[in-house]
Amino acid sequence: MPASNSKSMPRSASEPGCDVTQPVPSAPARWPGWKTAWSFVRGPYPTLVSRVVLGGVFLVAGVSKALDMQSFAGEISAYQIVPAALAQPMSIALPLLEILLGVYLLVGLMQRWAAVAAGALLVIFIGVMAWALAKGLTLDCGCFGNTLGLSAFRDTVSLGTIARDALLLLLAIHLNIVPGVWSVDAFRHRRAATLSSDT
Repeated sequence: MPASNSKSMPRSASEPGCDVTQPVPSAPARWPGWKTAWSFVRGPYPTLVSRVVLGGVFLVAGVSKALDMQSFAGEISAYQIVPAALAQPMSIALPLLEILLGVYLLVGLMQRWAAVAAGALLVIFIGVMAWALAKGLTLDCGCFGNTLGLSAFRDTVSLGTIARDALLLLLAIHLNIVPGVWSVDAFRHRRAATLSSDT
């Protein structure tokens, strides 16, 4: 009869009666708050809000300036950045551009290109106001015209007007990186996908 080994051999996990099952600690989720925030930002409602706010501001500001181009030309000249000969053409072209961008953003047509153009204009506006503030000029920001009852929104150039345009710039960036859901662009994409699947 073979001698028994005094040392007990470790039992295999497959043997009955051996329960070696231990809970495996799950790896902590990395940046769970960012994932939740990103999912919310990509949702249809935040995108719609950004489009309505940014497009509405551009449309209303452009129409108000277009109805009083002479005053807007004087506000452009007061910044002393462009030659006086360009103030009048700019007072015509800029409101029309703002109206066009406002309409495109509101309906969601070429949303990303419209958001890029609106963001570029806002960067220019912020730079011009920062330059006037650094020079110590006390000027009307020229953000809104005198018509359509918008005189209450007119303000002198300040950190507040720069912060307001910076907030609008964030909305433009949002619309540039997140596609719209309830928009003409989305409708065209869905229609194109339907036509391609039918063929």
